Amino acid sequence: MTTATADLLSDLGPNSDVVWLVQRVSQERLKWVVVPRTGVAHYAAQDPKGWSKVVQWLHEQGVTLVEI
Repeated sequence: MTTATADLLSDLGPNSDVVWLVQRVSQERLKWVVVPRTGVAHYAAQDPKGWSKVVQWLHEQGVTLVEI
């Protein structure tokens, strides 16, 4: 796990809905991840700052977010 990933997970906290997404992308070294639009809307509404950090992290990791 990179420092950037560890910092992001620390910022999000253990109760964040998107921790699993960050962990999976990091562990599996995914190049893209599929998230339903309803999930994106939920994450953005529940924790706009946290979701913004996750989107930025995905971009920095070269991971494409595919909304379906």
